[in-house]
Amino acid sequence: MTSLYHQWGEDLQIDSKGGLRIADATKQTEQRLIRRYMTNPGDMQDSGQYGAGIRQFIGQNTDVAKIKATMVQQTRMERSVSRSPSPSVTVRAINQQTVIADVTYTDATTGAFPALQMKISA
Repeated sequence: MTSLYHQWGEDLQIDSKGGLRIADATKQTEQRLIRRYMTNPGDMQDSGQYGAGIRQFIGQNTDVAKIKATMVQQTRMERSVSRSPSPSVTVRAINQQTVIADVTYTDATTGAFPALQMKISA
């Protein structure tokens, strides 16, 4: 299935021919993971298990271990991420309001081993 190129928090993009830019398989998986991490649980109707709501864990008592566990769980739930080898997530706090998450996984569609780095703020 074709997906539009749409990064979290940004507008849709235009391709060189003036049409809407299409995401390749690897970029599509990346975009799906970001959406999954940033969406609050329960925000998508009929999808109770969808969404990590990572921002809710950042603030006065930033819990890096809980953020990591939640991201690993949500990464494993994404159908375009291969189960083997298991995805890897590293999270480090920059301060009480910001974390950096590094995610590596195998793209089940392409077999590629992309790395995703996210700066997440409260």
